Amino acid sequence: MASVKKLKALSVVSVNEGFRRAGYSFGRKAVIIPLSELSKEQVVLIKGESMLVVSEVDIEAAADDKDVE
Repeated sequence: MASVKKLKALSVVSVNEGFRRAGYSFGRKAVIIPLSELSKEQVVLIKGESMLVVSEVDIEAAADDKDVE
């Protein structure tokens, strides 16, 4: 059985509905963004925003995200 690949991601929830930061829209439902999709600047903006509650999480890679050997 193949091992499941884990990716680092941010789980982001806004204090208010309809808040935008770093090119993303956030609301009261968690938005999961793989860190590989964010620049360092975007991570700093999101984590530094007091209107956002941010947690680092591990997610499973999608089936089409397999490494090509």
